[in-house]
Amino acid sequence: DTTKYFPIIFLFAVFLTLGVVHTLLFFYFRNDKTNIFFGLYCMGIAFVLFFVYYIITHSDYQFFKYLSKIAAYIAPLIIVPLIALYHSIYYQKLLKVFWVMIILYAANIISTALNYSTLGGILVGILVTISVVEIIRVNIRAITRKRDGAYILGLGILYIPLSMIAVIIFTVLQDEKKVHFGFESTWLYSMALSIPFSITLYVSRHFARINKRLIKQVDEIKNLSAI
Repeated sequence: DTTKYFPIIFLFAVFLTLGVVHTLLFFYFRNDKTNIFFGLYCMGIAFVLFFVYYIITHSDYQFFKYLSKIAAYIAPLIIVPLIALYHSIYYQKLLKVFWVMIILYAANIISTALNYSTLGGILVGILVTISVVEIIRVNIRAITRKRDGAYILGLGILYIPLSMIAVIIFTVLQDEKKVHFGFESTWLYSMALSIPFSITLYVSRHFARINKRLIKQVDEIKNLSAI
């Protein structure tokens, strides 16, 4: 029954679409690297969602083992483009911490290839920790310095811990040992979409402003030509 897995299929379709669209946008607007970073981030999440869907719907151990190997390589790649995205938005360059993450990611690939799964798990944990701290740091710095669009991206990040607190409070108030599927699942899916939605909103706003500037410049050139 595929309707039971509709939320996963829906999220997969959303992230895959966002990934393809923003990657194609990069090839048309190569000066703006936010699109390629966001596209890679979304396609990485799409792969993980496909991996989760396959695990819960299939029992082919050999293919599962093959997918697990790919996931070990690709999963950390979700984090790296996200950091690159925030750096490109707020700094217009990649900071040293990004290159530290690249080194950790390369070490994770090597450890996975050599079947050092414990070391790979530790490296992924370090990658996740660094990325969370860096994203929070960048957002706080941008908001305090009143950078354009900082509140849009900041709210996308802030929504996640607020959602987790809301789910915990709701569960406690319900006095249930089991997770209340309807409410919690809705919040979990909205959490998954909060960062992509805020980034998409920011990028759309950014492109709208560029188009307005271009239209204004074209009008000015026309007026000068008419004189």
